[in-house]
Amino acid sequence: MADPENFIKNIPPQVIQDIYDDGFKGLVKEFGKLGVDLIKTFRLTLIPIQYIARLQDKIQAALDRVPENNRVKPVESIFLQIIDKLKFQDEGSIINEMYIQLLACSIDKDKAENIHPATLFIISQLAPDEVNLIDKLSRHDISIYFQSVDSNHVKLDENLTFKEIENAIKNSSLIQEEKNSLIEITINPEILSLPQHIYTYIDHLSSLGVLDYSNKKSYISV
Repeated sequence: MADPENFIKNIPPQVIQDIYDDGFKGLVKEFGKLGVDLIKTFRLTLIPIQYIARLQDKIQAALDRVPENNRVKPVESIFLQIIDKLKFQDEGSIINEMYIQLLACSIDKDKAENIHPATLFIISQLAPDEVNLIDKLSRHDISIYFQSVDSNHVKLDENLTFKEIENAIKNSSLIQEEKNSLIEITINPEILSLPQHIYTYIDHLSSLGVLDYSNKKSYISV
């Protein structure tokens, strides 16, 4: 089987240039409004030929989210870093979606200035499960999670199912309104692909500064 890298190296330069020109014809037209120099840099210095097709749709998706009269030339350093990250993301993944949304924000005059320099670093550190966890946590001012312990309150490795947690809350001495509120803000590990890692995810998100959590413990029987 031919080596793809050697194959690409042997393609005549003019053929490669024609591929770039054809592949980016529509995008050049759109980004022409944002600055010709930027799109030239983006096209010629950043994107290997292997990534043109898959990136074209992602960039177009970002453009489609920004009204034409809101589009501005993005900060080049941020723009190019986002594109570099997008090269390696699978279509349809939640991380891919985050980068596309960030790319859209970078060319939106109403949102570009709100992009924190650390945002790219934080996204690059996240697992898909952690993104789902953040989404769940963002719906409430405060959330709680449960860990399984033995009779001496020593943490066990086994995870509680959400049904077990829900039953424990329902059978507690809390009044009904408190029970309902507690169930509503309880993190359900089963929303995650790897629920056994929920405590690792929480510790990691805390280390990134994405969330704060308290180690203050309360106990209910299951």
